[in-house]
Amino acid sequence: MLDLAFVRNNLPLLEEKLRQRGLDPKQALGDFPSVDEQRRKLITEMEQLKAQRNRASEEVAKAKKSGDDAAALIEQTRRLREKIEQGRAGLERSKSN
Repeated sequence: MLDLAFVRNNLPLLEEKLRQRGLDPKQALGDFPSVDEQRRKLITEMEQLKAQRNRASEEVAKAKKSGDDAAALIEQTRRLREKIEQGRAGLERSKSN
């Protein structure tokens, strides 16, 4: 199995080598560039969501400590957690393709 970074950085070379072996690069690699781009975009979005969730969790702790109502912040944290789980499921699907 090849490293994704190697494939990404050496796609023309890989296509040439596949042709030399009598294989169709489109069939062997599929739509690698767009799938890889979608996967990387999803990872970035998930990292941003995790950062938002962490900030919201800190705000919940501060609100509870000061005795303020944290219900809205808790709900925001729950929604972020759900989005992260959906993103994880999307990443798992992209790994299996």
